[in-house]
Amino acid sequence: MLRPAGSGAPRWVAPAAASAAIVAFLVIAYLGATGSSDEPRAKVDQWRAAVGVYACDAFLPPTSLTDNVTGIYALGEGLVAIEPFDGSSSGSNATIGRLLASTGATLTDQRYTPGPGEDPAALDAGTDCAGEPARLVVARWDGPEPSSSQPDIFESDLSSVRFETDGSAITIALVPIGSAPPLPPAIDLLP
Repeated sequence: MLRPAGSGAPRWVAPAAASAAIVAFLVIAYLGATGSSDEPRAKVDQWRAAVGVYACDAFLPPTSLTDNVTGIYALGEGLVAIEPFDGSSSGSNATIGRLLASTGATLTDQRYTPGPGEDPAALDAGTDCAGEPARLVVARWDGPEPSSSQPDIFESDLSSVRFETDGSAITIALVPIGSAPPLPPAIDLLP
């Protein structure tokens, strides 16, 4: 077959290249929408986590108060939903501090203060647990099987600890120095 001068490529090359580009775009789009992420994405992800507050030797009752204004909120029984509405609570902004703000609680490196109507009084760093010097920490176990991993222990910038995986667990704890906090009880309720 004769080709017009200057065409250079057989007729099938252009349609094949266009088809390959479309397939590549669809694969990338699918992976972007369904692939795993190490940060929850706004209006895409619906993660769950188990969260508890531990005071020396026992967990406090889970919060029953929540105000879902950011997409990170308590579901009850120690379970938390991470379903960010926008960038203010997605990605690196999906933090334990955002959750606590929705319950009226606060967390600094020196003090955990529960939300209104919650028990007990504040947990303060530097107090003791049964006569032993204690520290305020946040422990995070990554999902989807937190009980099979070692926690990351944070001793500073506590309210900025992030929810990084679906099915994770976080314990805010006042524990004796050298002790690690336990997994929160709601771990058994995670899907």
